[in-house]
Amino acid sequence: MESTQPTLPGSSPDEMFPALTAKQQARVLTHGRIRKVTSGETLVELNEQPTKVFVVVEGKQRFQ
Repeated sequence: MESTQPTLPGSSPDEMFPALTAKQQARVLTHGRIRKVTSGETLVELNEQPTKVFVVVEGKQRFQ
């Protein structure tokens, strides 16, 4: 008999990383700045305590 664990609320990728509305993006921007990154650039190193929040407006992010 196969055992499956129940899905936790908020655990789907769309719930963890929702698309922000233009109004929400503008609100976040009042606390930060726009910064372009290059493909393959590391924003946070593995095991590093993150001190910033990044909002991807265009493109994709990859977690390793």
